[in-house]
Amino acid sequence: MTETYNPDSVAEIGHNSGATEGRGGEPLRPLARLANLVDRARRDEALLEFMLANVETLNERLNVIRRELIPDVMREMQLTKVKMNDGAVVELGTQVHASIIGDDEPFKWLDANGFGGLIKTDVIVQYNGDKRATANDLVVRLKNEKIVDEDASIVSKASVHASTLKSWVRERFKNNETVPVEYFNTSSFVEAKIKEKK
Repeated sequence: MTETYNPDSVAEIGHNSGATEGRGGEPLRPLARLANLVDRARRDEALLEFMLANVETLNERLNVIRRELIPDVMREMQLTKVKMNDGAVVELGTQVHASIIGDDEPFKWLDANGFGGLIKTDVIVQYNGDKRATANDLVVRLKNEKIVDEDASIVSKASVHASTLKSWVRERFKNNETVPVEYFNTSSFVEAKIKEKK
């Protein structure tokens, strides 16, 4: 037996995607339940698209409020920290953005200036899929004998974790020390942090 979709026979569709009864309390047939679920999926997809499209705009608005408007008013009041009537605490603090420019020179500079401990190096050895046993043997050999197999493709990548770099730059700024602009993109700004009452 083939059922056809008839919107009049479907229960009112709201946010209850698990509706199993129609308007009169009678059980919904599978096609009616399916219609409810498809409608819910369409509504949720549309809501998700709307929310994703507006995330960037909301972030920009929030940044203007936290980085410009609130700090301006608090400076006008000559405050760096204030407790609101509802118990929330608003405090101004300096935030830092930092990133590395280039592949090799920034790491040489960090090493040469005593900051090599910030650097983490990943070594990746790649084998074709049919050489898994050889790859596993290599892991054992690397641990035991500290050698690298000749027919392995080896990639070595140095990096500084983003939060480590940020902390390091913040500390240097705090101590009035410079960061070489040819190796690091940096910026600092005042931002209001709002801590809700617990």
